[in-house]
Amino acid sequence: MSRVASFHLGAFKVHRSVSKLVTLPAERWELTSTEGCVLGKVLGTSARNTTKFSVDISRWAIFAVWEDEVTRKAFLEDSSILERWRSTADSIEHFMLSPVLSRGTWGGMDPFNGIRAVQRYEGEVAILTRASIPLLKFWRFARSVPVVDSSLQAQPGCSLALGIGEWPVGQQSTFSIWNSLDDALTFAYKTKEHTNVIKRTRDEGWFSEEMFTRFRVTERL
Repeated sequence: MSRVASFHLGAFKVHRSVSKLVTLPAERWELTSTEGCVLGKVLGTSARNTTKFSVDISRWAIFAVWEDEVTRKAFLEDSSILERWRSTADSIEHFMLSPVLSRGTWGGMDPFNGIRAVQRYEGEVAILTRASIPLLKFWRFARSVPVVDSSLQAQPGCSLALGIGEWPVGQQSTFSIWNSLDDALTFAYKTKEHTNVIKRTRDEGWFSEEMFTRFRVTERL
């Protein structure tokens, strides 16, 4: 069976989030130790309604790649991590994801083994971008983000966009949900602000490692 993924976004009261900072290393270990988990990340998030560099300690995310739908389903039904999140969170959103295009690596790993691209598909699309940025180049990259974020917020068809990360600086990711593939492609390739930054990324070598993955959203819970 083909590998699949899931993204989970939880909103917590502040006092719950403070305690989560303490348990974060244990949750990361527990997630990666789950049967069938190829890649597992417990991530902080940006402030609401922005992908700019910021922190919202009341929101946390899980991104995981699974060997197959069977192991993903077992995680949803039996995971002690999700059980704790459900018992303490004000709300949790779950996105079931099927990869349709992926390139690059995360921590030296290609979690989708160079999946063959699917050209056309219907329904919602999720996009995850991830990059490691050397410290000496981080601030140049950071200064380029606000103009892209403003363009993203104004773009039709984007229902969710947030920054996510393993660390506040140097390990940066974004996760977004689009109503359709056409909406996502319009922003990626026809928005001047975004294409300009992509060109600078390549010309100036901002990233030491990066991964881009596009998913079909198969279910939202």
